[in-house]
Amino acid sequence: MVSIVTVSLNQGDFIANTIKSVLSQSGGFFIDYIIKDRGSTDQTISIMRQFEESLMQNCISLLPGERFK
Repeated sequence: MVSIVTVSLNQGDFIANTIKSVLSQSGGFFIDYIIKDRGSTDQTISIMRQFEESLMQNCISLLPGERFK
């Protein structure tokens, strides 16, 4: 298993590319992906939500911050 943690605060310009990069990884391992946001006021949360279904389908865990529910 490989654990990857993305911590975010107002990273709307970068978060989509970050998530895509993690999703593009392949190999003989399970990815435990944790995304934590603690109060972004830009578009970060809505962008993260766009990837929620894809993250779940790929068996990557999504443990959102307090504001990403």
